[in-house]
Amino acid sequence: MIEYLILLFITIVIYSDLKSRIIPDHLNFLFMFIAISLTIVKYEFDPEFLFFNYAIFFGFNFLFAYLMYKLGVWAGGDVKFFTALMAFLPLYSQFSLFSAIAIFLTAAAVLIPITMIYYYPQILKLHKYFHKVFIDSILRAAKGTSVSFVFLFLYLILSSSNVSPMILLPLVVISFFVRLKFKYSLPFLVLGYLFMDAAIFASYLIFIFTVSLLFNFMRQSFHIISEKVLKAPISIGKLKEGSIPVNTYYLQNGKIKIWSPREAFSRIGELAKDGQRMSFSEALKFLSPKGKIIIDALKARGVTLSEIKELKRRSVKEILIKESLPFAPVIALAFLLYRYLDILRLFGF
Repeated sequence: MIEYLILLFITIVIYSDLKSRIIPDHLNFLFMFIAISLTIVKYEFDPEFLFFNYAIFFGFNFLFAYLMYKLGVWAGGDVKFFTALMAFLPLYSQFSLFSAIAIFLTAAAVLIPITMIYYYPQILKLHKYFHKVFIDSILRAAKGTSVSFVFLFLYLILSSSNVSPMILLPLVVISFFVRLKFKYSLPFLVLGYLFMDAAIFASYLIFIFTVSLLFNFMRQSFHIISEKVLKAPISIGKLKEGSIPVNTYYLQNGKIKIWSPREAFSRIGELAKDGQRMSFSEALKFLSPKGKIIIDALKARGVTLSEIKELKRRSVKEILIKESLPFAPVIALAFLLYRYLDILRLFGF
């Protein structure tokens, strides 16, 4: 019964999101109420579970979803949809505070293929770009694997616990930020080969390389799709409420200025790679424009009617907008994969 109820909820939400790009609040709150009520009944009003397990679990899921909203990952309706779905989890599946993170990582993994299917005609024309990206990702993954293994080897020496995929994933992330010449990581690879079981040694390398390859390919592919497919100029007269601007427009000394979040983050990354230290206040100069913001590129809600009127009043002719995928189908698919593939156990919990 619970599974059919969840499938009904998911079906209605996906239909609404695809048709109007809106997930009705009353729908999210209704199923959220149903999930909470059924959980209370199932656990027989057990105060220990409800207050020390379920309430903390529910609150963490909401805060995590809200953080993703503030970071511009998804819109406000997706926050409530994600929270409502997660409220059902204790009714029929293994759960923990890491469930939200596991489902989010799963959603990120399926986002690229869904995007490619959704925009297949446009993406097909970019096959040369993706071929180059794939070759580059293989080379980056090979370098990253050697760097990650250094930290893995040190972890194995300092810790007696088993190495789960949840430990290996941060090691892959480290490889994106740490530069290490191959000659320095080679001794660790040799030591691992000599003193570790051959099958375990190979499985670690294969896992790290595969995840690194996927991360690199997804990151670069999404950049190509964002730049070549999902961006388009639009006149202010045709701009609609909810459209997501690529850049932030703000007022400085009475003049319209444009601030690019992508360029700001890229600039900070370049400075960090060059070894230049930056104070918190200096970082804020890059991460936030100084002046009255008219439209904010970091807000997933998009532009409002009042903001469109302000742009017209300031004689702005056109802006660059980005098209975003309906995120509800991605969240739903990740949730179902988590449920039926036991992804939490895969991540080592």
